[in-house]
Amino acid sequence: VPIGYAIYLSLLKADRNGPLGLGKPTLGFAGLENYALALQSTTFLQSFGRVLLFGVVTVPLMLILATALALMLEHASRYWSGLLRAAYFLPYGVPGVIASLLWSFLYVPGISPITDLLGDAAPDFFGYNTVLWSIANIAMWQFAGYNVLIVVAQLKAIPQELQEAATIDGAGPWQMALRVKLPLVKPALILIGVFSIIGSLQLFVEPLILKLLSP
Repeated sequence: VPIGYAIYLSLLKADRNGPLGLGKPTLGFAGLENYALALQSTTFLQSFGRVLLFGVVTVPLMLILATALALMLEHASRYWSGLLRAAYFLPYGVPGVIASLLWSFLYVPGISPITDLLGDAAPDFFGYNTVLWSIANIAMWQFAGYNVLIVVAQLKAIPQELQEAATIDGAGPWQMALRVKLPLVKPALILIGVFSIIGSLQLFVEPLILKLLSP
């Protein structure tokens, strides 16, 4: 219903009346006029391409990172496993605005210990060709831990008898991960992929904060 209502609104346009156009707006049918104007905008097409590039890069990276960290948690001791789960999930509890502010200061030369450590080799994190990956780093840092817990929950649902049978058949850690665990966590990976795609389309706070704080 919300998607259908959004499509309906996209077919309308607001006509303003009165002095200086400050009168009460009236909605009129625009048909595909709004879509035609959007497709004729060079800025819109460029932004659409950059969001598409962002999603193509970050979604697979998020899947790989979340899966790798979850599998590592499976082999950690009980004490370290709980501590690492809390550490992974902690960035997710940081609001997007605060996370963007924190990382924006880490990107500013003269303030950031990262740029001081790299010296002349430090990239321009606010540059036209690098700022997209600076934003991707913030998104990965903030949401990877949440996705890790989704994969961990799916791993915990794998029957212990199945893993014991694979071990008896001679499966090592790599074979256990590739042939037993990964096929059985596909539902969690699909869910993570959907969440990551939605997050890429809703990306707004991070680029706005970096734009405001860029030197």
